[in-house]
Amino acid sequence: MFEKGQANLLKAADFPAPVAGIDASSSIYSMAPDVCIYSYNLIHNEYGVTARPGFYEQSTGIPEEVKSMHTYVDGEGVIQVFAVTSIGIYDVSAGGTIGAPVVTWSNQSSTAGFATSVNYETIAGHYLCLCDERNGYWTYDGTTWHDVTSLEMGNAVDPDVLCFVMVSKERLWFVERNTGRGWYLDPGVILGTPTSFDFGNRMSHGGELRCLYNWTVDSGVGIDDIIVAVGGEGDIIIYRGYDPTDAANFNSIGSWYVGAVPAGRQIGADFAGELILLSVKGLISINDLLRGASPINESVYKTSDIQALIRPQLDLTWTDWGWSIGIHPKYNYMFVNSPRDASSHYLQFVMALSTESWGMFRDVPMHGYTVAGDKLYFGDTEGNSLIMDGYTDYVDSTGASDQGVEWSILSSFQNFSNPGSNKMLSMARPTFTGAGVPSYQLQARYDFDFADIGGSSTPVTVTGATWDAGVWDTDVWSGGLRVTDDFRGVTGIGRYVAYALKGTSNFSMTFTGITLLWQSGGFL
Repeated sequence: MFEKGQANLLKAADFPAPVAGIDASSSIYSMAPDVCIYSYNLIHNEYGVTARPGFYEQSTGIPEEVKSMHTYVDGEGVIQVFAVTSIGIYDVSAGGTIGAPVVTWSNQSSTAGFATSVNYETIAGHYLCLCDERNGYWTYDGTTWHDVTSLEMGNAVDPDVLCFVMVSKERLWFVERNTGRGWYLDPGVILGTPTSFDFGNRMSHGGELRCLYNWTVDSGVGIDDIIVAVGGEGDIIIYRGYDPTDAANFNSIGSWYVGAVPAGRQIGADFAGELILLSVKGLISINDLLRGASPINESVYKTSDIQALIRPQLDLTWTDWGWSIGIHPKYNYMFVNSPRDASSHYLQFVMALSTESWGMFRDVPMHGYTVAGDKLYFGDTEGNSLIMDGYTDYVDSTGASDQGVEWSILSSFQNFSNPGSNKMLSMARPTFTGAGVPSYQLQARYDFDFADIGGSSTPVTVTGATWDAGVWDTDVWSGGLRVTDDFRGVTGIGRYVAYALKGTSNFSMTFTGITLLWQSGGFL
């Protein structure tokens, strides 16, 4: 407590924005000032933390939840986007209100609609090759969807049991549902007699072959490409070679066990020469496995900083379909999407690719997704397709927005190199840059109080000043960034100090840091 007559001198300290992201692995007594306890709807970039992009309505009217989304791009760059449900395939390319499906499934069971796809070019043209979990192999040529028949596959395999598709070394590869078998076609074709390849005899922990990934080790399509087979119980088998028909050319270079993988088949992502896989232990890099990292060591996981947050979510819902990994190229982040929980809450774990720092998104109703150009499309449980872009949420077809992006953060706790004494904060000055003035609430937190700030805020949009009408040194000129750094009063007393921020913005907004003013008191 503060004692009468004690010299309580006002001191100041600058906290940088937590560009290093969430730290859920270090002791709360010794965290760095550039990390945070939690972060919602913020991206942890190099110069500060930025409000996540908003999302707007692209189409409506599909009568049930969207389970996956897919993009077809022809030779002239024309993009078509499709939403897939348990009923069938819907063309959402033109947006607006969607009518009947362009394909109606014969099997409309609960996992129908969870599909994978690839774009593939042959001498006959460009195709989208799609495998649905319950309705098998389909192709699209830019005009017509085609249900592939057994005869077109040389009667070697029933196309209805092919539930996953990918491309490696110019060949289409498939996964046969509920088996350890993969199938591959000759290079340059989408139909024909495929050859089976048994991965199951290398999966010592059993289960089905869940998915296959082409790992472009050299960050492109070259001789270094490797096929990674993922078993449902967590076996990872890696094959190197060009021609799977030649045993001397195509062989396994190792196998690892990473623990069971969550339900679904979109549990890997290949970017910048690195393949990332999701297991119930978190995200792990195949690069790291090849370099000798042990999968039992949690520090080798990409999610090591947030293991305490992502593992409980995995434990609760790893048998639910909906786990997936994706990348938003325009905003340069990777995300792990989790299924909606029992309270209808949505949660994505988000890593900024520039810093490899983690945050979380909430209230983004994402199910299936696809990237078309620089846009991230996703579906929701209400039968809508949406695009993640801009600065406001729930923008409808008229351009009206229901709300801005609400974000919140709790910094790490600091003792200012004096853990034994009390500190009493009096003022705080957060600094924001952006196209407007964010509306926010600010509170001091003491001695590991993790409580979120209740309530919500309404953003203030700043419009551009008009020449000959704007007031110099008062109005903000259109196109410029505004810096906001006002002092606000805060209260409380404790030995370890943090700040909590919660706000809403409907414009580009970055939080860059905060200045805290405090007085030191006596020892407890």
